[in-house]
Amino acid sequence: MNRHKLSMLLFVVCLVLGGGVIHAQEGKTPTNVTLEPYSGNPVIPRGAEGEWDAGFTYGGQVIYQDGLFHMFYAGGEDFSIQPSAIGYATSEDGLTWTKYEGNPILELDPARASNGIRMAVPVVDGDTWILYLNPHERYDVADQSLSILRATASSPEGPWTIDDQPVMEASGGRDWDGHLVAANAVLKVDQDYILYYDAYGSFGAVGRATSPDGITWTKYDDPETTKAQFRESDPVFVGTESGAWDGGDNIDPATVRLGDNGWEMFYTGWGASWFDYFGGGGTCDEIPAGIGFAYSGDGIHWTRYGTDPLLPCEDETMVPQISSVVVVDGRYYLYYSIFNTYPAQSEIGVAAVTIDWN
Repeated sequence: MNRHKLSMLLFVVCLVLGGGVIHAQEGKTPTNVTLEPYSGNPVIPRGAEGEWDAGFTYGGQVIYQDGLFHMFYAGGEDFSIQPSAIGYATSEDGLTWTKYEGNPILELDPARASNGIRMAVPVVDGDTWILYLNPHERYDVADQSLSILRATASSPEGPWTIDDQPVMEASGGRDWDGHLVAANAVLKVDQDYILYYDAYGSFGAVGRATSPDGITWTKYDDPETTKAQFRESDPVFVGTESGAWDGGDNIDPATVRLGDNGWEMFYTGWGASWFDYFGGGGTCDEIPAGIGFAYSGDGIHWTRYGTDPLLPCEDETMVPQISSVVVVDGRYYLYYSIFNTYPAQSEIGVAAVTIDWN
């Protein structure tokens, strides 16, 4: 495996990026990154026949709070027809999970999202639990414009109150994020919120935004870009050259954390459009895909680790799709959807990650 090496600078000042003040870290270079799936996967299987999540479990977003692992995940009876809702589960060790008996904890009015919610990204601010919600796409609707919603509660079980207005909307038109925006990771760094989000318009990529309150967001914008599709904002992570496993037009999704060695990103790369798998029944042999790793000194400029995925697509149509990563006592827990593209089904697994830094 080829390995990229990049010497990062130690920033000793605060960078003002997109309206938010971000405290930069010393960026180091990983010398070895491995990912080992848990032998007991799936950790959140589909429910039994007749249960609300009998068709699929997907997009497990995990947060470690007060000595307990908390997971918010999407579930439903059918991936593309029945509206998906959000379930809740807890674990003491990050491996053995108990689904909340009152699931689902959160559903959307069909008027706001006819196919429900495909992911809920958690963050805790004081005594308030916050979920950033991604409405589920309707595959038979070409001109939809999907936004990020926000819900709050005093406990993870709810009840949840959804804000009247989206906190971020797709920009519309032919912008790079004109079709949809979807939250992947929300971090609280000092007094600022940092959001990494999937976006799709003229192509698919990862964006970044900052906020002083988690409600009003400023997208990252590079003033040196002049193309019309970047008139209001710019992606911070895009696909590589055509033909590579992560060279399609869709990096979807990606999760980010800030560690002692800098910024870390785990991302899903598709060798072609996601719809080539889902709609066309493509296989791993025909269109490569998988989970990769990238690193950064500032959270904006990223370097890929290696040229191959850490966890590749396998079993013909089984694509691992990243959802979240948690580090507890130095141990990485990487959660991902074990996603069968045709027919569309998924369950949630976990993998251990080892990263050596220079």
